[in-house]
Amino acid sequence: LKAFSNNELIELPPDSTDSKNVWHLFPILINIDKLKISRDEFIDALNKENIGAGIHYNAIHMEPYYVNKYGTINGLDRAEYVSKRTLSLPMQTSMNENDVHDVINAVNKICQYFKK
Repeated sequence: LKAFSNNELIELPPDSTDSKNVWHLFPILINIDKLKISRDEFIDALNKENIGAGIHYNAIHMEPYYVNKYGTINGLDRAEYVSKRTLSLPMQTSMNENDVHDVINAVNKICQYFKK
């Protein structure tokens, strides 16, 4: 959280003193309006830096099953906004401090390289 706190191209997960986060995922939202690439292209760039990232989760109403069963659902703008911008960074117990710094450096490098 501290390493990304000054990066205006990333929105971090809330971290409240009123509750305890179990941190089973480390999702970030990238500001695609200020980047030259999409979320999927950001993930591809991370992969090229040997950083595996995932998508947790797409907006469920946009998944093929729901679209085929219910058709297009309008009015879920926030879900679509988050879905287009969210990705999960690697976070597992096998990571050491160097691995953590590799992830941080790769994210910041990609943000700077693709900044509009």
